[in-house]
Amino acid sequence: MVSFTSSVNNRIGIGILSNSQKQNVNDNKEQTSLSLRNSLYQDNKSILNLQQQRNYYSQRYPNLSFGNAINFENNFELNDINNKKMYDVVFNTCSQTTKSALKYLLDKKILFNSNSNDKSTVISNLYKIATTKRANGLSNKVVLDETIKELANPFSIEQKFGTFSRKEVNQLLKNKDSLYVKTQSENPINNNINAYTLNPFSNCCVAASMEFNLAIKHPAEFARMVENVTSNEMTIYKKVNLKSMSDSIINSINDLVDFKVDFENDNLDYVTVMMKPDKNAIIRATKQAASKKRGERSCIDVLLQSTFMSLGTQGTYNSLTDTNDSIFSADGRGLTAIEKNFVEQIVENKNKVTITYQMIDENNILQDKGDYKQKVDHLIQSLNHDSNVIVGITYWDKNNRVTNGHELTVVGYKNNKNNELVFILNDTDDEYQKPIEMKAKDLIPRIHHAGIPSELLSDEFKNMDYPKECLDFYNEHIKYKT
Repeated sequence: MVSFTSSVNNRIGIGILSNSQKQNVNDNKEQTSLSLRNSLYQDNKSILNLQQQRNYYSQRYPNLSFGNAINFENNFELNDINNKKMYDVVFNTCSQTTKSALKYLLDKKILFNSNSNDKSTVISNLYKIATTKRANGLSNKVVLDETIKELANPFSIEQKFGTFSRKEVNQLLKNKDSLYVKTQSENPINNNINAYTLNPFSNCCVAASMEFNLAIKHPAEFARMVENVTSNEMTIYKKVNLKSMSDSIINSINDLVDFKVDFENDNLDYVTVMMKPDKNAIIRATKQAASKKRGERSCIDVLLQSTFMSLGTQGTYNSLTDTNDSIFSADGRGLTAIEKNFVEQIVENKNKVTITYQMIDENNILQDKGDYKQKVDHLIQSLNHDSNVIVGITYWDKNNRVTNGHELTVVGYKNNKNNELVFILNDTDDEYQKPIEMKAKDLIPRIHHAGIPSELLSDEFKNMDYPKECLDFYNEHIKYKT
């Protein structure tokens, strides 16, 4: 049984809680979330064959120093004088520890990938990062290093926030009024700024998963977006095919208007969308650039994730509190199905449908886990179609009350030695910078929703304009939002 979103409580990347549960979970949610996830797959973690992934440069070149002597004659692309010039500048700008990662990108021809929105290459965007002024508080070298590292190992992309010290909190609170962002309701939570809300547990798993997908599937577009968002203008410009959002161009335009997106019409088929992080994202970004700890987000993670969160919440996202005042949101945390669906289509410029499989009633009781075979078929068809799948999973207690949710990206599948189906995933919140494996029998029952390419779906989905259905539902429900 497949259902479309039937409750605003069907959240993505945040616990799905009743009012009586919220306080307890707010106090313990980090420990609860991690322990639940660890118990689910702690015995299933493994490293993929190095020949299958491009992300193990640190293991393949652990102590190798490349110096400045690169044999350009053996690399066709570097015979081009412009490419060689850009490579030299990037190589000499990045730190010594990042040079091995850059060499890895060179060996794998990733540097010359041009699958970006404007056909610019990875190396040309790295060159811009190295040579043009970055946003205030960000250095060329730090941004360049982080970009190269994440391109070489997309599994290093994190969602965990860095923690403000007491001194930093006090300084921020002195200027609290200047930190307020856009609101759309009488009692918004996004501007509830205090010592507690300035150090939240991250609800950015959807945005982080989209960032990971870009880095591993579209490296040139990832580099281009980083260059845009870390520039002085801090704006990502993206040309979007309106038919990639919906079969109806009118509905696509209406979606852009409903989400209050800045865009310009290029012609009847395309628009240029302007995406920005919220104004407070630079505060977190500069902090991470100066004092990033293991397992925390990089400065570029901050800015890209904040951009995607802002895009989905009509510009009401506040990076400092990790909350928003979206008209489609029940509680201002994470992203809803409609928000996730909209953002994913813009970011990937593909028509995807976020299918909700599980049925959860108004009391957060899990009524139906969805059709096992249908979930498996959708995942495998998508992966065979060269499309990773961002899935939302749920956790429930002994009474079937849903207590938490999280977002993972399915990147592959295989059969283990016992001929059991196993899915390979990325988790941006496990501080484990490698893929993990989960048996299908453990993963599939927990999948609440999945983003599936529309061309793979049967007529029952094609006959519905899913974004419009979602918008109609949320617009009706929002009348009763308190």
